[in-house]
Amino acid sequence: MPDQGSDESVYSMRMSTEVIVKDLLAAARYAMKTSTKGILHLFSSRSAGTITVTCDGEDVRIQQTIPATVETSLHIDVVGKQLVAALKGFTARATVALSAVEDGLYVDGDGRTSLVSTGTPVTNHGPWRNFQPRPGIDMSETVDADEFRAMLTKAGATVGHDAKLPVFTCVRIVPTNDLLTVETTNRYAATRIRMAWDGAWADGPLIPNAEVSIPFKRLATVVATMRGRIMIQVKSGPDVFLDQVLAVEDADGRSAMIHLLGEHHPSLDRMLKPRSCDQIAVLDVASLAGAISQVGARLAKDTPLVFAFSPVGLVVRGLVGPAKTGGEQEWRAESVPCDYDGDPATIGFSPDYLPPMLDTLVGPTVTLRWTQPEIHDEYNTRYAPGVPVNVDDDGDDTTTRLVMSWGLHEDQWSAPDAVRQGAES
Repeated sequence: MPDQGSDESVYSMRMSTEVIVKDLLAAARYAMKTSTKGILHLFSSRSAGTITVTCDGEDVRIQQTIPATVETSLHIDVVGKQLVAALKGFTARATVALSAVEDGLYVDGDGRTSLVSTGTPVTNHGPWRNFQPRPGIDMSETVDADEFRAMLTKAGATVGHDAKLPVFTCVRIVPTNDLLTVETTNRYAATRIRMAWDGAWADGPLIPNAEVSIPFKRLATVVATMRGRIMIQVKSGPDVFLDQVLAVEDADGRSAMIHLLGEHHPSLDRMLKPRSCDQIAVLDVASLAGAISQVGARLAKDTPLVFAFSPVGLVVRGLVGPAKTGGEQEWRAESVPCDYDGDPATIGFSPDYLPPMLDTLVGPTVTLRWTQPEIHDEYNTRYAPGVPVNVDDDGDDTTTRLVMSWGLHEDQWSAPDAVRQGAES
């Protein structure tokens, strides 16, 4: 991108939009959050005194509106990386003039002029082509940006990552008149967070059982830098069933529209329903996380973390080396103080599902609740099947967490006596 030098005579002949460099640079970077190689659309409004920077992706449209002094309206598509690179050459607090010409966008000011090439946006051929939200059917309410990000952080611990199963990579948002519910599941673990709010449709109360499912990473990315109150809206395009988007916007002009997933995220009502449990253990979160870190650091591939509960406490153990033919398996064990009054019980957890949950807990202690039947398989070997385990944060009553345990055969239940005794001591 060449520096054209300063040319006051050329500048004075062009009608322009003036904007502060740091504001435009921040808007461009925000709009390119999900498409760093994207095309930016710049539109300035003389009546509003603003310029809007928009970037369209395959399933998301991101934009930010900032103040501007508009001599004449600007309407141009430019290469985003070139605009960002050009703005870096100017003083952050300087005011520059943006002028659309036949060969691109001139950026004038601060003693220099740069030219940014034009580009063809995805809008011309993607799902955003001719998209115009229908008026009068918006669901909207505002939530605190920090609180909403905290909800997504908790939900992120159980979101799926398999692109072949997109429904499990989404977050399910269920708004009612008094509650905003956020849910995720990867099939083996699940999280539900509920927050009080006062939701309403533009023309009346919310319809019963309204819900949306959208890609989790997209939503988390676009709200990561939002501030203040966030407006959440469900909008529909010309086809009310196919052109649905979730729109989010903050008070600083950052906004995004994300296409909803065609199929709904499965409801977690059955998975997370209240149930009685005969095994209850209360543990210190920091001590448990430390023990898991010590054992899990060298955990053998495709093996579980084994939790052995007794009135004495908890022993977390795992197979940390490959089993040698004819030799003993190499075990690592760590003891954790535990408030547990039940019969001795052993349960397994995947290292991929329980530890991420612990990272999102607020309180100092966590309560694990489950019912563990003991059965025998066809070879008369003791077997503890996988069972749902509630993971209750004792410092947060708004969140419900559940993780499926790892089914254990007898050979996974037992560790060498020296390992058990060393950990328990």
